[in-house]
Amino acid sequence: MVESSLRKKASFSCDRCKQKKRRCVREGGGNISVSLDVAQACTECIKSNSICHTSLINRKQYASRYKCQLIGNSNISSDKTGPIKSILLQTLKKLVPNIQLESDADVIGLAKAVGVNVDGIVQQKLATQSFLVDSLGHVDIQQEQIVKDDNGDPRLLGSLGTPAIHNNILELIQKPRNPEFRSEAASNPLESPQGSLSSNFSISGLIDKAKAVRYADIFFENVNSVFICVCRSEYEELVQKLWQGETLSSIQSFLVLLVWLLGKLYIIEQELDTDDRLMSIYKTFRDHIVGQISVKCSIIGIRVLVLIAIVSESVEERDLACNLFKIAAVQATSVGIHRDVFHQEVPRLQKEYSELWWTIFNNEVRLSNIMGRSSSIDLDDVTISANFKAHQLKSNVCFYESSKLHQILYQFLKFKACNLQNSLILSSPDAIENAVQLRQKLLTWRRSLPENLGDIFNSKLTELSYPQIFLHLEYHYCYINVGVPFLLLILRAVNSGKTVQISKDDPILQLAVSSINCSKQLYNIVEYEFENKLFNGSVHTDLYILYHGVLVLTIASILLKSDKCGNIVDTELLDRTFGISFDKLWEVLGKIRKLNDNLKAHCFGSATMAWNLIDSLLHDLDGFINKECDDWGSMLQIDQNFYDPLSMFNISTDGFLEFLSTQANEGFDFRVADVVR
Repeated sequence: MVESSLRKKASFSCDRCKQKKRRCVREGGGNISVSLDVAQACTECIKSNSICHTSLINRKQYASRYKCQLIGNSNISSDKTGPIKSILLQTLKKLVPNIQLESDADVIGLAKAVGVNVDGIVQQKLATQSFLVDSLGHVDIQQEQIVKDDNGDPRLLGSLGTPAIHNNILELIQKPRNPEFRSEAASNPLESPQGSLSSNFSISGLIDKAKAVRYADIFFENVNSVFICVCRSEYEELVQKLWQGETLSSIQSFLVLLVWLLGKLYIIEQELDTDDRLMSIYKTFRDHIVGQISVKCSIIGIRVLVLIAIVSESVEERDLACNLFKIAAVQATSVGIHRDVFHQEVPRLQKEYSELWWTIFNNEVRLSNIMGRSSSIDLDDVTISANFKAHQLKSNVCFYESSKLHQILYQFLKFKACNLQNSLILSSPDAIENAVQLRQKLLTWRRSLPENLGDIFNSKLTELSYPQIFLHLEYHYCYINVGVPFLLLILRAVNSGKTVQISKDDPILQLAVSSINCSKQLYNIVEYEFENKLFNGSVHTDLYILYHGVLVLTIASILLKSDKCGNIVDTELLDRTFGISFDKLWEVLGKIRKLNDNLKAHCFGSATMAWNLIDSLLHDLDGFINKECDDWGSMLQIDQNFYDPLSMFNISTDGFLEFLSTQANEGFDFRVADVVR
């Protein structure tokens, strides 16, 4: 037992009492009840025969009576531990010949005499372990999830899977005179190149060196600045080996090929020829490479998965791109690059792996939202940051802010999974409150942007970068996602024929208005790109993001053109307060149609598909608005035109009519001031 003068008071109850929300009481000397005594076990833990401790560092609480239990459960008899103690005592006597060692206390006294901080060592050791006793009385010592090994890299393999343990066993069982049998267990399979795919897979001589350098420069300047997934020094090392005639593995060769291909795709303004060699080899070996990467995790394999996903999204295979980012996310978490302990002793590697992880996260969340799916990532398990203060380039700051923005979009996916399956749930105060809180988080994010990133229209072109432009596109796209479900609710209410006025202060109206205004802002950004020759319609997804804005403006136009709109929304108040009217929206749609015509020559792949969608939608809307007919169509017709099973607009809203039919003091007496505190 620790002397009372040496005891320290803990600041919290033990874990078991804290979990059961009860007072943690310990019995002191003379049957005096005391609380928060680190030396005594609490009464509840004594009753349950459990170790009394708290998980906070330097505040673990142990009772001396359990020391015997730990020794008893170790299944090591005293006759076996005797020789070990004897050897340890003899070793210590050799170090300090004049010391008398007859007990454990003498050993601790020796350590203190030579200046060893025993308490610090013990606390540091206990900080990495958690002692639990199960119902059978067995002691379970839980290690950290990622084991850091001196002879290798962090793994999720457990202590027996680390290279150091393997090497120690080899040193024990192998004789020094047989070094040829020693295994190379300390090598890192995560960084090692994978085996060759086939003898005829080679990119040597595929393109000349001048084109390779040009494509690589374009890739790292324009593509890798947004999708940060390839380390340039690693690429240069691979290319140097290629020019020297060395053989690269299939994964290494495919990474170099993808860098060239994306560099070429970025500058192309028409569809690739069918005999294009880069695209031909990519299509031939892509599926085999993906299969090879899927069965064996490696860092370079994860990089290749990300690059293939980028190419897939640019050539009208967005569903495949979403699946590949999900596979990359699973492999990245299994390797452990989402944890801050992974290579934290090497800042360069930590920065590279952090950028790779957050690129995967941002795009997995973005594509999951587009495809109407849930994210496969557990954000609570992510501990690595995207912020590196030592690398405050504008592209790095944009990347960090983009990661924060996609964490809000990740929360929206959680919100959508819980609330958009049923319109009654969507109409509930809790759902509306959650949506308004997401809107408030987006506003807070926007206001916290650095001054040099806040305004793209008044920035000098020489100082403006595409990551900054794309950051604002993503922001308005996230805003649309939060507000458009409520715009659709109002649309269905208008077509119901009911008469229920929505005031300007209602959060439902403000969320719908936000989606409309952000859709108009998407047009302003894309037009600014085109006028200043910053638009890219091959690799980047700007036009596809604008297409979602056109969808929102189309729905809003149908809503405002209907004679029934006044039954739900005061259109004059909407124009006077928010600057939204049918004529103003129709003018914006006309500008978008003109811009879309100008962008046709600059589109390729997925951008061409987005161009066709915008063109056909605006053409059909023009005929729909101009036809002389009082019947604006049933909701089923609107669903067929604007709903898709994989769209972000795929929600059920029938129950909203019942919600609108309630009295104002029962339903819409729920103001923004009540939820934004």
